[in-house]
Amino acid sequence: MNSTCNPMFRQLLISLSTAKSFAPLIMKFKVHYILMLFLTTISIFFFAGQFNKGHKLNNINTKTISSLALKIQDLERSVSLYENKEIHLRSIIESKEKELGTIAKTIPFLNQINQDLERSVSLYENKEIYLRSIIKSKEKELEKITRANVTLTGYHPWSNGINSDGYPETTATMTKPVAGRTCALSSELVNRGWLGKKIYIEGVGVFKADDRMNVNLNGARIDLCMGSLQEALNFGKKKNILAININ
Repeated sequence: MNSTCNPMFRQLLISLSTAKSFAPLIMKFKVHYILMLFLTTISIFFFAGQFNKGHKLNNINTKTISSLALKIQDLERSVSLYENKEIHLRSIIESKEKELGTIAKTIPFLNQINQDLERSVSLYENKEIYLRSIIKSKEKELEKITRANVTLTGYHPWSNGINSDGYPETTATMTKPVAGRTCALSSELVNRGWLGKKIYIEGVGVFKADDRMNVNLNGARIDLCMGSLQEALNFGKKKNILAININ
């Protein structure tokens, strides 16, 4: 601006020295002055606008940087949480792997125990089946010993004849016969161990098996001691009567 103004002032001084050209010089000076003022104003507005834009950009950049910093902090926290979770999950996985390793080691032992248990159960079941078969056989034997379907007859020890006894005063167990209480057994029942025992006879009552019948008689037979020969004859013969050794 100084380089532009010095020639103008020189020309102004020259023009002032000459009165004839004074008016045109003043007009030139006004035009130059207006142009310089216009250019100066435009420059001020331009640089002001640039400054405002720069200031706004600085504000925007500051806000953006602050926002990015916050986001970075959030990301760092997220990463930290993720890393902590990852560490926690890894520790859980390692502990579970150890547990699985322990379980894997114990599985063969458990399988062995299971096999042993199965064998024990199998042996127990076999023993149970065997014991049941023994019990059934013993029950049958016991039933055979304690129960029998017999043929009933009556006898009078003190009379002569088929319904009498060769030793009327004593029984095979060396006791005295009692009517309605004493009974005599065939050899089959004696061999079962019924001699000297109490015998329940269905439909008749309980008798004491103190005597024996003739050894030549076959089958399961019981002779009931009666009070008279006629009573023994009237009793007759009764077949398939249940008798139970209750002693």
